[in-house]
Amino acid sequence: MNNQTRIKSPNEEQLLAINHSGGKILSAGAGSGKTFVLIEHIISRLEELKQETSKDKWQSVIPIQIPKIVLMTFTKKAAGEMSIRMMKRLDDLCDETNDEYWMLVRQHLSMMNITTISSFCHKLIAQGNFSDLSTDVQILSQVEFKNKINTLFNQWFISKNNSLGQVFEANSKALIKAMIDIYQSPELRMMWKTPIIKSTFEEEIRLYLKGMSKDLTLEKLFEADLPADVDGKEKTKGWFVFLQEFFAFKESNGDIEAKNFKNYLLWASQLGTLPRETKLMTEGHKELVKNLKEFVVRLRSLEDDFITFIDNYDTYWKWVEIYQDLFLYIDKYYFIEKGFTFSDLEYFTCVGLRNPKAQEIIRKNYNYFIVDEFQDTSSIQYEILNYLVGIDNKRLFCVGDKKQAIYGFRGGELLVFAQCLEKLGATNNIILKNNFRSFGNIIKFNNCFFDQIFPLGVEFEGKDGHSIEMEEQAIPENKASFGEVVRVKANVIGLASEKEANCDALEAEALFKITRELLGRDDIESVCILYRRLKPSSYLLELLARENVPFSAQVKVQYNEDPIINLFMRCVELKLNRQDDKKLRSTHFLLSNLFEVLDIAKINSKRIDLITNIFLGDLEILGLRLAFHKLIYSLGISNSRYQDNSQLIDSICKVCNEDPVQVYNLLASESDENYSLELMSGPRAKRIIIMSAHASKGLEFDAVCLGGIHTNGTQKGKTEAVGKLPKSFKWKKLFNQKKFYKSPTYYIESELDRAKEFAESKRLLYVANTRAIKYLTWVDLSADINGENTALATGSSHWIKAFRLLTQPNENFAEIAMEINSHDVVYPQDVPLMLKDSLGILTSSYEQRLGIFAETSVTTLAQLVQCPFKFYLSNICKISPPDQKNLKSFGWEGDETESEIESSAVAFYSNKERGTKIHAFLSQLLLEEVTLSELGSVDKDKIEWAYKEALNVKNNKNVISEKQIKFSLFGQMISGTPDLVFEDSDDVLVWDFKTGMRDEASEEHYWFQLMCYGYAHAKLKRFGPEKMIPLSLVYVDEKKIVNRSMTLQHINDFLFENWLKTESLNQVNVLHCSSCEYSSLCPHHV
Repeated sequence: MNNQTRIKSPNEEQLLAINHSGGKILSAGAGSGKTFVLIEHIISRLEELKQETSKDKWQSVIPIQIPKIVLMTFTKKAAGEMSIRMMKRLDDLCDETNDEYWMLVRQHLSMMNITTISSFCHKLIAQGNFSDLSTDVQILSQVEFKNKINTLFNQWFISKNNSLGQVFEANSKALIKAMIDIYQSPELRMMWKTPIIKSTFEEEIRLYLKGMSKDLTLEKLFEADLPADVDGKEKTKGWFVFLQEFFAFKESNGDIEAKNFKNYLLWASQLGTLPRETKLMTEGHKELVKNLKEFVVRLRSLEDDFITFIDNYDTYWKWVEIYQDLFLYIDKYYFIEKGFTFSDLEYFTCVGLRNPKAQEIIRKNYNYFIVDEFQDTSSIQYEILNYLVGIDNKRLFCVGDKKQAIYGFRGGELLVFAQCLEKLGATNNIILKNNFRSFGNIIKFNNCFFDQIFPLGVEFEGKDGHSIEMEEQAIPENKASFGEVVRVKANVIGLASEKEANCDALEAEALFKITRELLGRDDIESVCILYRRLKPSSYLLELLARENVPFSAQVKVQYNEDPIINLFMRCVELKLNRQDDKKLRSTHFLLSNLFEVLDIAKINSKRIDLITNIFLGDLEILGLRLAFHKLIYSLGISNSRYQDNSQLIDSICKVCNEDPVQVYNLLASESDENYSLELMSGPRAKRIIIMSAHASKGLEFDAVCLGGIHTNGTQKGKTEAVGKLPKSFKWKKLFNQKKFYKSPTYYIESELDRAKEFAESKRLLYVANTRAIKYLTWVDLSADINGENTALATGSSHWIKAFRLLTQPNENFAEIAMEINSHDVVYPQDVPLMLKDSLGILTSSYEQRLGIFAETSVTTLAQLVQCPFKFYLSNICKISPPDQKNLKSFGWEGDETESEIESSAVAFYSNKERGTKIHAFLSQLLLEEVTLSELGSVDKDKIEWAYKEALNVKNNKNVISEKQIKFSLFGQMISGTPDLVFEDSDDVLVWDFKTGMRDEASEEHYWFQLMCYGYAHAKLKRFGPEKMIPLSLVYVDEKKIVNRSMTLQHINDFLFENWLKTESLNQVNVLHCSSCEYSSLCPHHV
């Protein structure tokens, strides 16, 4: 159920958000009816247009004004859903009012721009708004983009003539990865585009310390004084001496800054073991010592990197210059290889819009911009919007919720929300406070809970510099006393120590019990278990599968676990291992297991050998890509991601030029990439839904359980060799040294990422909690260890730590107890997912046949009878038979002289010309277009004989001569022109005139053509399979007729048998080689 269906009419605050003329920013909380408001606002603007326009101008004004409205959504899926809702709303309006105006609006709705910002940028570029950009916008796949950066990197490296040294060559992968990350982010690309001017090490340290000074514990430390309330004996203790040393050092050196930073680093390094607390220390003393210890530990971690940086600044700067040179090289030659990525679309649109003329042109075409999910807008996207809007703020309407800003990793920048609010003014901020989704008790709990945790810093301690204000949601009167929030205190028995606890597995046991109980209630239709990261969900999935409980789950599938991609890898191995029997048997074994998993019962060992031979044969003439697609079709395999898989395979084959070794290596390098897939098991699978909190955005469920909360706060920290910001990297003084040093900017980026990630994780928890309609619950694990009840998973920034800030149950939430035996825990099998489930693969029980050619002629298709490989050269490769005098260019050596070759060619064309003339005259005679009296003396007796024979057969039948026919042959279009067809309602007879002497051994392809024409005309007559079709080859020079009479079924079988040869065009008919005009080109020629 969605909000729009529940809200019959807007309330007072929604009316303010609907009826305005733009220049507003709407803060729309969870469940506030945001989509309903957006749709109604567009209707309101269209109503204004109606009032401003006379009825006689509706027809001309509507097609002009509707395309000027742009509604930008965050995803294509959201854009599609918004379009459908808009369409439904207009359908309802048309039905309710029967108004011509709304019918015209509905008719032209497709002209409204309901799109993502990337797609809108695509449109602006394709329209030619930017003179320096091609309007031919080809979107690159991720594989093609990576290959583009890799190619440009290699060109840059070569251009340096080995001047970079081994240290850069050894780190080429890290450099390439960094450039890929940078060029995938328009914001980073803009930063790197700005010229970097060499400063001093003091300036770079100053920037680091600027961020460091925002640390509240550090601020308190430097504002404090040495405690005066300490007695004489306590002053001799280590903790007090520790403080004395620090304050004495600070007194002589001053507060920490760039010029004395090295002194602080050296001071921290010479300190001994840091002191412990004593019983007589006050809480204030403890906090001060704790802050100083954290400061010293931090300085010690920085010592090597910063002292080396200070002492070797010039060496460090050479690295900066090289990174900048690489970026600028790629930027300069970026379009040597064509194609845009989605980030390119935004980047080049932003750059193009810096031209005032481009702004002016675009503003004439688009005059109102609505931006949904504005809290996830990036800084580049906001810059684009500012250019589009200009100084007229009324052209902009932004809708979002700061508390739901969860896509920072995609470039979303929460600061943009504040900047827009400042631009539009606080008076233009409309707030939707009512939550129409959740029941009252859930709303009250979330208001109180997030008011407490949003301000907290990393590990839910201290203060968050990236915090947002918790805007409380209002509770509709009809929901005030409903809803349940429950903490499940799960006590684990059987643990000897906390280290033994697998919190994800234990939590899954509790969630399994909770879910079963909830589904037993009459008021709960759906239960959703939400995870920050999906990996812990594997334990719950295992439990549900073992107990045969139906469920729907979002799962991450690695490319090498996808059945289609895995099959492609095995096929590449067939090529690579074909000369190695042992490796080939191993590949066959893997294929056999894969086919068993895919439930392709028709595959056995003999069939795998046949598939291998056919695939390898196809590979030689079709290439890797087409050979694989043909194999997939013939096996009758497909799945819901087949289109995506095909695009990936095609991209890899393209960038590798279908070289099997390169393809295999690239596939292996991409194997860890993954995609999300909805896995459904059993009937009514949607009653239990497992997904990530990110994927739940915009959805709602009767009951929400939070999963993985005991392990989801671990932050890995920065490990890559090159960061994303300019001057953020690891570097060395010398190639042969093992240690890398981190630059100051690398530290700045690491700490910024850590703080932003934590702030975003709290907002993600808010999104998860606000998906619940009636019931919200989580599990709090503890265990009896050594006679004490111990809370499990107490460290880091796990979500459970936030929930543990809630002390005793109160009117906002309840608590129930549960017991779990650690010995009952179920662990998932560590096997690839595709060995547990076919991942949506569908297989046909029928064998699929695929002919490999486009529309062709009967004459060309008849070459299949002569030789399939000849058909391949002629029809697929479009190679004309080689001229004998040019055969040397193909490596052919012969004994004939040039004059002999030319003489035979003249004779050949002379005979062909004669035959054509005889055929034409016979056709005209039979069609009564000429008479025998008009026949010349040349070949007169032969033509008269053929004509009289034809008249004997005609016998009142309709005559069709030299008339083209098109027909379907086993699903493919064929065309041809038969010499002569006699037909009536009961019969079809087909003749083919031939000149020259009969060669019985070479006439099989003539019979093939006759069968094709007989088949085509018999099908038009709808004859049955047992109908006899007479066929005749008429040898005019010999005055001889050769007849065959075949049933339509026999003709069908013969044609199909030959058509099947197109499945494997690598076959050669050696009997035809001696007379084949392609023999000089054929590698199979004997």
